[in-house]
Amino acid sequence: MLDIAKCRELDADRVAGDPTDRALLSVTELAARLCDVALAVVSIDGEDDLPGSLADPAAAAERGYAFHVTEPLVARDGSALGVLCLLSHESRELTEEQRGSLAGVAALASDQVALRNQAREARRTADQLQDGLISNRTIGKALGLMMAQYALDDDEAFTKLRNHSRDLNMKIRDLAERIVAHHNGGTRSAR
Repeated sequence: MLDIAKCRELDADRVAGDPTDRALLSVTELAARLCDVALAVVSIDGEDDLPGSLADPAAAAERGYAFHVTEPLVARDGSALGVLCLLSHESRELTEEQRGSLAGVAALASDQVALRNQAREARRTADQLQDGLISNRTIGKALGLMMAQYALDDDEAFTKLRNHSRDLNMKIRDLAERIVAHHNGGTRSAR
């Protein structure tokens, strides 16, 4: 019998607010229903979480699961993404139809994991670009202040900023923030 509450409990932290993770949870629930097992979980390579421990037959047996079947999750390029794991407290065998369903659901889960990884990478890239834009803006302000104060052109101001940051063993961005904050009387953020 499918234990939806247990599926949701095991995956609750992973799926909070992330649409790709919620879709992955739906895929695991579908696998459990199609194969008539108590629980289905996805273990994603490189993530240390509770469902991941259930991918190990010995760990599953220690938790009282007599039935344990895994289906690999594979990216389109052939690289391993993790496993879809079916668990039941009763020992049993899958029918051929259930094995076919498991393979199909594992393909869906593979696509969801790949989408999830792409979405997370896109968020990281967007955050890095945002940080870069803010840093670039702050550095530009500092260069403008230096150009005005020391009558330098932009290349000379950047060279002076770079050399000074090297002498202080400080990132250019951090030094630029200090310069702008000093100009603003130290009361406003450089950003």
